[in-house]
Amino acid sequence: HRLSTNDVVTLCAGADNADGFNGAGAARCVGNLPPSVLSTEVVNLCTLANGTEPAKCYLESGRFIRQDILKTQLCRQARDSSKIIDCLEEVPHTLNEQAKVQLCKNATTVFPAICSSTILNGGICASGLCPDHMLLQNSRESAVLELCRDALNIDPAICFQQAMIALPLAVEEMIHLCRGVDINGTMSPTRPTEYFRCPGISQNDTCSSAVFPVVTCTATGLKQGLEKELVLRLCQESRGVGPIDCARDSPVAFNSNWDALAQMCQGAIDSGPSTCAHDALGLRLSTENLATLCKGVSILDGKIPGECVRKVGHMERDDAVLLCTGASTLTPAYCAISIRNSALPNAAIQFCRETNSEPVKLTVIESSCEEEVLLPNTNMKVDIAIYDQFQQPREWDNETLVVASLKSSDGLAQLKGQTRKRSTNGIVSFSDLRVSQPGNLSLQFHIFDKVTNLHHDGTSIPFDNVAIRLIVREKVTKTELAYDNDYNSS
Repeated sequence: HRLSTNDVVTLCAGADNADGFNGAGAARCVGNLPPSVLSTEVVNLCTLANGTEPAKCYLESGRFIRQDILKTQLCRQARDSSKIIDCLEEVPHTLNEQAKVQLCKNATTVFPAICSSTILNGGICASGLCPDHMLLQNSRESAVLELCRDALNIDPAICFQQAMIALPLAVEEMIHLCRGVDINGTMSPTRPTEYFRCPGISQNDTCSSAVFPVVTCTATGLKQGLEKELVLRLCQESRGVGPIDCARDSPVAFNSNWDALAQMCQGAIDSGPSTCAHDALGLRLSTENLATLCKGVSILDGKIPGECVRKVGHMERDDAVLLCTGASTLTPAYCAISIRNSALPNAAIQFCRETNSEPVKLTVIESSCEEEVLLPNTNMKVDIAIYDQFQQPREWDNETLVVASLKSSDGLAQLKGQTRKRSTNGIVSFSDLRVSQPGNLSLQFHIFDKVTNLHHDGTSIPFDNVAIRLIVREKVTKTELAYDNDYNSS
């Protein structure tokens, strides 16, 4: 190529920024272009190129794009020319060249093209159901570009067509609702080529489960009389009608603060955040703090964040809200209480937010034997409660494995029965433990497969096992089963 000195300087000035080719990418790009390509296009196309892909894209795109300047816009800094060409292959021929470039530039999949084809060549527009404002070519092309650019699947197009039938929205509002809808993030229609209407919005009185959640959410919110602007904010990326349920049931204090209401209810799976906000009203928090505290809370955990704040009454209110935001247990509060500092540093607050309740302490709550005397091979019953590192009972615990063992001075006595049991609601119940020999013995219990955890200051949390002192006799007239919760084996 007969490039001027200035052209060469422009090409090579950015060579250090070329990724992976140590400055050779621009030269390799130029070397793959025929002499017929104008120098201005060569420079624009190959500056900052990381190899030959821009040149390949430029040459192959000539089947679809006639204007050189548009081919350069399409292919400049292309990383995978095949993806761009695949996109062009599927783009509806009715789109103008500028629109094709905007749609396929930087394409990493063919879905931007398939998305646009679904809207322009198939579905409701092809069947005559396309709304009047979508019949104009310019309007349709604009909508396609906004909706389908960077699409990772066909879902935005399906969602958009469902919205056109079911919702009384402007094109821009439907695009806002459906842009970026993802099969991995929302429920995908079971039959994506069929389109359904929702009750109260269209004349049809049925609403199929195949409707995208964002469409169902929006239809429900509008039917219930919520303002359209608020509904659109609530339902974007929703997975159901949870955001609408949340907004509908929220305290009246949120009526004048849509920002806080949207912050609290976006992404809600049910009315849990509003339940939380009602419970926390007595804490005299601002609507912004209520929204922060309650966002993401399920209805089952609705009262936990507020209770968490109440537990840490010694803390500054803003710190307490930060600590308890979205809490599903009271562990963050118990952690903060254990630090005993009214002004916790941010690191300590973050530590307590992330801390889980761990089983570290066992306490015998009941022990007995089935006979009047404790003799060898007499069944014993022992119930043990599990506590965490903050001295709180783990009443929800159904997974901790506790092991019973026997310690004797002569080593002759053996422990029989089921010596390993899992907890049920925080209680481990042994019912058939037996000792083979008489003697002065220690029946010990410990948590199996213990994991060392740390306090906020980095020190290890000790494990507090428990033992029962047993006096097993060959012949006695009364039971001698005693226990001492403070007795620890070494």
